[in-house]
Amino acid sequence: MKDKDSKQNIMVVSPGTLYVVATPIGHRDDITLRALNVLGHVDLIAAEDTRKTRRFLELHGIKGSFISYHEHNEKERTPQILTKLQNGASIALVSNAGTPTVSDPGYRLINSAAGNDVSIVPVPGASAAAAALSVAGLPTDAFTFAGFLPKKKTKRLNQLGALAKEPRTLIIYESPKRILLLLKEIISTMGNRYGVLAREMTKLHEEFIRGRLSEILEILEGRSETKGECTLLISGFEADNTVNWETVRSEIRNELESKNEPVSRLAQKISQKYGLSKNKVYQEALEIRRQSFEFGMRNQVIHPVILAVPGDVKNYKPRERVKFLSRHARRALEKSAEISSLKIDRLEKDENGAPLPFNDIYWSITHKTQYVGGVVAPTPIGIDIERIRECSQGLFAKTAGDREWALADPEKNSLMTFFRYWTSKEALVKTSGSGLKDLLKCQVTRIIDDRHLIIRYLDREWLIEHFYFEDHIASITQDLYQIDWTLE
Repeated sequence: MKDKDSKQNIMVVSPGTLYVVATPIGHRDDITLRALNVLGHVDLIAAEDTRKTRRFLELHGIKGSFISYHEHNEKERTPQILTKLQNGASIALVSNAGTPTVSDPGYRLINSAAGNDVSIVPVPGASAAAAALSVAGLPTDAFTFAGFLPKKKTKRLNQLGALAKEPRTLIIYESPKRILLLLKEIISTMGNRYGVLAREMTKLHEEFIRGRLSEILEILEGRSETKGECTLLISGFEADNTVNWETVRSEIRNELESKNEPVSRLAQKISQKYGLSKNKVYQEALEIRRQSFEFGMRNQVIHPVILAVPGDVKNYKPRERVKFLSRHARRALEKSAEISSLKIDRLEKDENGAPLPFNDIYWSITHKTQYVGGVVAPTPIGIDIERIRECSQGLFAKTAGDREWALADPEKNSLMTFFRYWTSKEALVKTSGSGLKDLLKCQVTRIIDDRHLIIRYLDREWLIEHFYFEDHIASITQDLYQIDWTLE
């Protein structure tokens, strides 16, 4: 136990106690007297960066004993610190800035200490979230703190999607290197909402940028670089009854008819105008364009092309064989485009491997040992080829459920039914860009004849057409088109 005389009282640091101490987020004077007293009297300071904390405390005339505690060593440090606490040591936990455990290391230690009946005392102070919220001018009666979002794009977008309907003010932390990307993703998933970007708070170059997210993005894009950790506050979701979706749809139709520009660009423009989610406007535009095909272009023909693979390719080394098959599939795609009087100059995929449209031309390829295939179309499309061969019963169960198998004619070859289902579903998840993880979400609802079946997926029904050749089957998402197969 350590004591310090005072005119008012005696400050006591209790043994066996963990003090969670907030430190400044920028300005060195933003620390409480109590925090300085605690840090000056504890037996040990567990710091995210011992050198930085040591320098800061020296400015206030405090010298102490330090131990590092950060995200890379907290697993092994936690039991060490816990043992010291149980042996009677008083320990302060601090982060580089702000309140520990709030988007900073410390959760593991707090959880372990609480589970072992160790006394835990908060010493409150600075917090970037609270500081930014206090000056943002957004509702403060209720808010959602999301902290740093996942670094992986898929997880990050999933979390943004989950937050999209959150009615409370959102608070998000982000590094200056990723803030531009984050703003674009939020506009795309949540719409062009009002926001406030707080940067370098309490420091010399403190800045608050207010406005629509697109306006904040435009300001940052106009700079050579962005510096300082960012706190982004976003207005919560509001059911905007002032936006008439019929007006939006009418504008989409006019844009589609009068301007030859990519749907993604059209969606971005209209979403920003009405403060809507870009993804929602994009899907609406695709559906309107699909309906225009349905009512006005049902006789449009698409031309999938299947090319045989030369026999000697099987003798290639595995890596060389894969490269050849990929190039050969692109030849099939180019031939499909040529027959369709379309042109694709660049083939790109997203991070999940799903094809990206080029000038609103969608494409899909497939390559197997003996055949490859390719197709282009004005709307999302998918194609798959498989050789009809014996396979395990386990694959049957992984491909379709009992209700789907019950649709098949029991007198017909179950192996053929399996490959009809498998290639149809694979073609469909290629169309959506979701990948094989969604295979079982595709449910066969009707077998029309030997060449056509219907699958329900993503809240709609899809028509699939099959093409049989040699001992192979090819399947394609027919949707609104007539199919003219080419086999070479």
